[in-house]
Amino acid sequence: METVVECLLLSIVFVLIVRKIKTFLTFKKQERLDREIENDLVEEFSGSSHSDEFLNWAEELQLEHDITKRSK
Repeated sequence: METVVECLLLSIVFVLIVRKIKTFLTFKKQERLDREIENDLVEEFSGSSHSDEFLNWAEELQLEHDITKRSK
């Protein structure tokens, strides 16, 4: 009986650790993607003459995001 309880506790601890690692890796991936997007935006739309182009691009991106969100 004692072995069963120990196995159960060990399993619970293992699941909690795996969830924590998964959350951490997801956060790091999102952080890296945000940084990459920010760098791409700065590179692509660095001049003030591109402001209208940037706004059109951002609106299209938001529209695509909304459509994707609705389809899920």
